[in-house]
Amino acid sequence: MSAPTDPRLVWLADHDPRAIARRRREYLRAELGAGDAEVVSARAIVGGADADAARALDARVAQSIAEAGHDPGDPAPELIALLARSPLTGCTSVMDLALEASGWNPLAPDQAGGHGAFRRYVDELTRTPFFTAPPSIGHTRLAPGIGPSGDWGAFVASVTASMPGTTELDRKRIVDSVIHMAHAVFRPGGGTVHREARATLFVQQALAVNGPRIDVNLYYCQVLMAYHHTESKHASSTAAQSWFDIERVEAAFDTATWSRYAAEVARRRITAVDAWLSKTSAG
Repeated sequence: MSAPTDPRLVWLADHDPRAIARRRREYLRAELGAGDAEVVSARAIVGGADADAARALDARVAQSIAEAGHDPGDPAPELIALLARSPLTGCTSVMDLALEASGWNPLAPDQAGGHGAFRRYVDELTRTPFFTAPPSIGHTRLAPGIGPSGDWGAFVASVTASMPGTTELDRKRIVDSVIHMAHAVFRPGGGTVHREARATLFVQQALAVNGPRIDVNLYYCQVLMAYHHTESKHASSTAAQSWFDIERVEAAFDTATWSRYAAEVARRRITAVDAWLSKTSAG
């Protein structure tokens, strides 16, 4: 039997459970001990004008799995037919395959090499031929230069408000965390003082269903603050630094040809929307 030439089938062949398990073991060995800071908020959402209709089709897939089960080695024809009519389930299933292959866990921010694993996830999505608009990553660095007396709350609120899908609760948690960090880092002190703090503000995955389009947006936002003060009999100096790194990934899932590949995806994994949300959203 010849190897598949269709790029979607080639990608799926590289994402069977054994291949994924092997790659995850390699990543863990490479990153042992490389810890990252705590995430304030991990979110995943499904929205858009046609999200309700798409969720209804996805619910039928999930119900079929709940009632009859799902054997990846031999998926039932009825289940494949339902999956073929639900591109949103296809999108979350493909993203879940990429997520597991990358070794990134959005709900475990203290895992070794968390940001490196996120970038691997982006690389996996970039290689995934299920997107008509190949994922692209944009990077923005903001350096507000605000000290302890500045309005950190207003600045951080403006940052989070510019990212679709952040809720009022998200913004409050992020603002409170940044203000706490700023007070801890930038508080005055005599003699020579050096303080530095880094945190991942939030990670977010947002799917928007509008007509036949499913747009994907991923965000990863980090903040760093540093304060250095030296004091002697003759002179004193103070230096403060702060920046926000915002990474945004944009992609569009290929809904037009999804039905052709539903059976092959079902032979690897079906991840309905609620299951995907539970793996990618905290609280």
